[in-house]
Amino acid sequence: MISSSPEVQEAERSRRNAPGSPLVRRLRQNKLGWVGLAAVIFLSCIAVFAPFLADHRPILMKQEDVLSSPLMSGLTASDWFLFGGFWIAAGFWIAFRLLMRKGWTADRAGRCLWRITLPLWIGLAVFCLTRKEFVDSKDYGSMKPGFAPGEWALFPPIPYAFDQQNLYEIYENPGAGGPRGVHWLGTDATGRDVLARLIHGSRISLSIGFVAVGLYVLIGTGIGALAGYYGGRVDAALSRLIEIVLCFPTLFLILAVLAVLPQSIFTIMVVIGFTRWPDVARLVRGEFLKHKAMEYVDAARALGTPAHRIIFRHVLPNAWSPISVSATFGISGAILIESALSFLGLGAPPPAPSWGQALSAGREGIAHWWMVVFPGGAIFATMTAFNLLGEALRDAMDPRLKT
Repeated sequence: MISSSPEVQEAERSRRNAPGSPLVRRLRQNKLGWVGLAAVIFLSCIAVFAPFLADHRPILMKQEDVLSSPLMSGLTASDWFLFGGFWIAAGFWIAFRLLMRKGWTADRAGRCLWRITLPLWIGLAVFCLTRKEFVDSKDYGSMKPGFAPGEWALFPPIPYAFDQQNLYEIYENPGAGGPRGVHWLGTDATGRDVLARLIHGSRISLSIGFVAVGLYVLIGTGIGALAGYYGGRVDAALSRLIEIVLCFPTLFLILAVLAVLPQSIFTIMVVIGFTRWPDVARLVRGEFLKHKAMEYVDAARALGTPAHRIIFRHVLPNAWSPISVSATFGISGAILIESALSFLGLGAPPPAPSWGQALSAGREGIAHWWMVVFPGGAIFATMTAFNLLGEALRDAMDPRLKT
């Protein structure tokens, strides 16, 4: 039997001790959870690269011996933030995995990469905040037939903008051909391409899901940690606050708030975030009540460790597993709430391509079945993916399954 070299043994030991490796191994055993994770990644990529998948502007164009990119020039600040943030996050993850394979500890690799990527995030935020947006009113589709020899334009696979109307193509059936391309999922009452609206609508659904859940996880974790760690009067006061908020029906509370506040995507994010935190707070409180009685917390107190360091550096990482599972299920719930609000006309204002708004437009007639099937299928598929992923994470993080 041939023994491995010390370098190979050390690399294998580092790989096995890498954070999340046992979790990933158990997650791979759940085929449906793996399918859900792949679907979530696929939907996230669609949301990030939506302008490159569906837009009326060319990605690259050569005209009069000048090579340009009207699509890149017309990207909004949110487009640049998602596009640039995707590559920064992807580079961080790839570099982190490479450093872990070389034997770096997770803390050392995370601190080193955070110092490198923090200026990139700051620069990206400054660029997006200072970028001046403009409306490109050129009809590039009509320019294409007039190109001279050697001139060309590379359009996205769906050569239609989500808000591009064409009154000559109202309620076109799926697969019908238009002057610029095929409407694979048909058109709506104003001639807008349904597939283009679903692609760009994934941004609204996923952004509301992630931002709203991130907000109420942050609020719930803070309140639950304080209540569970300090106990006594602090616990009693915060528990009464949690019970008061829980007494209000979430959907009716959101409807009441949206009736007063301006109708926008940001308002929906904030309202969902400030109304759904009690569930996370109760979960975190229970975890802190369990962990603060353990020996490692007593040892940290005996060493004189400050309370805030015990909460954030010792207890919270050990209580994070159920929080992450709850957040995964919460994303699907937030997407459903946004779709319901848009269906009722209280969601993102037109012409925002919300899935719920597209589903609401399908009520006008059963003859236009694609206006109901495809938006409803997008909502169903997204919620199913997050629920499958949440169930897989719950099973993978179950302490009884750890070996």
